[in-house]
Amino acid sequence: MVAIRDYSDCIKYHTLTDEEKALCKMSARLPVLAEMALDKMLDIIQCLSVTAPKDSSSAIGSFKDLATKEGDEEKVLKKAINRCVAAIFKNADDPVTSKLGRKMLQFVKTNQFESSLATDMIASMMASMTYELPSIWISFAEHVLRNLRIVLT
Repeated sequence: MVAIRDYSDCIKYHTLTDEEKALCKMSARLPVLAEMALDKMLDIIQCLSVTAPKDSSSAIGSFKDLATKEGDEEKVLKKAINRCVAAIFKNADDPVTSKLGRKMLQFVKTNQFESSLATDMIASMMASMTYELPSIWISFAEHVLRNLRIVLT
């Protein structure tokens, strides 16, 4: 896999073939494409974060409903998104990872996750992100300590 960075300046400093020049020029879009991919994944998680309200026929107060049991599609989606995020953060350069890390942190701070699927997915994404971008962990930990103290055990 090619690193997610802009190589368009290489044309000025190296003798390249026409094909290599074209690739270098097109690489300017890689950071934008990585950001667009992350936006799409966050949109999916946002759609999955809302659960249907319980009706009077369901068992109210149950910790985990049978209706929300994770199916094969959810497992595949969770794994695919986790691998995409890991690939983006592993292969992007520092300015791109910093920008995407701030975007994910803002997403976590401004959204509420009601479904266990969305919560698991965003937790997995945050783990992948902090592995590749440890500097973002402090901001995330501060958010958790300040706003989510009740969920800490």
